Amino acid sequence: MLRLLLSDNDDSFTLNLAHLLHAATGCTPHVINHRSLSLLYENSFGAAVKGCKRQPPGRADIPAGIHNTGTANAKAATTEPHAVEPSEFLATQTARLNGDFQRSDSELTGMPQTHSTVAAACKPARFTADSSHASRLRMEHFDLVVISPGPGSPDEYPHYAPLLQCGIPVLGICLGMQIINRHFGGNVQPLAGCVHGKPDTVTMQDVQRTITVGRYHSLHCTSVGNGLEVTGTNPQGIVMALRHTSVPMYGYQFHPESFLTDQGVWCIRHALRSMRLI
Repeated sequence: MLRLLLSDNDDSFTLNLAHLLHAATGCTPHVINHRSLSLLYENSFGAAVKGCKRQPPGRADIPAGIHNTGTANAKAATTEPHAVEPSEFLATQTARLNGDFQRSDSELTGMPQTHSTVAAACKPARFTADSSHASRLRMEHFDLVVISPGPGSPDEYPHYAPLLQCGIPVLGICLGMQIINRHFGGNVQPLAGCVHGKPDTVTMQDVQRTITVGRYHSLHCTSVGNGLEVTGTNPQGIVMALRHTSVPMYGYQFHPESFLTDQGVWCIRHALRSMRLI
């Protein structure tokens, strides 16, 4: 079972995104406001942010009392967090991603596929900066961090740098993709004739598939950062999806959780496959 953390950038779509993640994986994400990431950094990296150490997938090591509805019961973690070098983490992560934690579409069939049915099953736990539960979370409790859409420019969110440096798999949606791109040196500029709540078509070049998506953005990636490659564009050539070539990161400029996106579940699973998480 995937352990998901959804970082909320004060966006009205975050709960819809949580429902979509549940529909695509059968796992309910924990939701934490982006301002509380510093708590996870302190717990995971110590005073000096150096890296983070992952635990084997499927281990029930999230502290007791902070599980979301529908997850298995777990005992409290007994080990204290400690900082490790990024190279040590990346070696551990690569070994995990090369393991046998794979799930096919056929194994995921039967899961709720619509937001209305998922809402009944998916009850994300939300944590705030003053939450005692949030203060006990660590990066090693999760297999994937999802960066939500949100307002403003990616340059207004520098606190994502430690997350993007430690090697944990990351999926960025809209602003989240722009944050990934800026972190690796790409450019994000205003989009002429900003698009909000409009459908568009995107060709996914990594799988040769065309999908209809919902766009809500006034900024876009005008160049991609080091190690990133474009995996999806619209007919005008706007970057709509990208991935990192050597670390597990994927991003969508559009909103897979929008009702305008006709294959939102597929989009999430495709990103997870690209990161070798399913």
